[in-house]
Amino acid sequence: MRCKHWLTLIAAVLLLQGCSIKFWYNRLDWVVPWYVDDYVELSGQQEEQLEKLMLLKTEWHRENELPRYIAWLDSLDKDIRNKQVEQRYDFHRQQLSNFYQNLVDELAGDFASLMVQLSDQQVNELFIELEQMDQETLEEFNELSAEELFEQKDENIADGVSEWIGRLSNEQKMIVTEWASQVQSTTLERMAYRKRWREAMREALKTRQQEQGANSIQSVMVNAQSLQGDVLKAMYQNNRELTQHYLIRIYDTLSDKQLKRLLAKISDYKEDFTDLMDDD
Repeated sequence: MRCKHWLTLIAAVLLLQGCSIKFWYNRLDWVVPWYVDDYVELSGQQEEQLEKLMLLKTEWHRENELPRYIAWLDSLDKDIRNKQVEQRYDFHRQQLSNFYQNLVDELAGDFASLMVQLSDQQVNELFIELEQMDQETLEEFNELSAEELFEQKDENIADGVSEWIGRLSNEQKMIVTEWASQVQSTTLERMAYRKRWREAMREALKTRQQEQGANSIQSVMVNAQSLQGDVLKAMYQNNRELTQHYLIRIYDTLSDKQLKRLLAKISDYKEDFTDLMDDD
């Protein structure tokens, strides 16, 4: 059970990522167990418990969180139309952060309760998979030249922006390239952080049969950022500031066609969330 990464997966589906939100949203009860099975083989009982949990949490999210997403998208649409993006940027970024934290707060305790049921074999299997995954990431990163790393960042940023506004103009491509040249690669520091997180979770799992075992596991999940370290936190902050600066620059260059696409994208998400609220 990759508990921390469960939350990332679920957040990706329940927030604003992916082209088939409605498809995945109503299938989290089998998507999450399927995903978890790549890292640790669950027993039939554990799978059934996880499926039931995801059904309950999807309904909680449908009732409590989706209306907030729609209200936020309404405010984002209004600010874009009124050219208030720069003035309101911090508000919108904080809203997304709040949405994610709501998910963590709601899910962490239940996931921790499931994790206390892991056998020693399952725990070992989990950490072997996590370590191998990070080792592969490091090997792939170390094989990249400086030029290849830059090209990767440039392409990723360009793809992310064009997903929302369509084909980039030459001016916008130049802005993206300038942006990519300043983004700090966090891979090495992230891998060090993930190692610290694994060690903390391994220690917490040693207490899983004790009375406070679930609380120890939940604490590691909820307080994961405390393990990031000052260097990684500074890098994240630098990259967030760059994102704000360059997104606002790109916004100021939008053509009428691009602006129309951006607003249509927001409207599509609102429609998806509204439809999901009406689903059983």
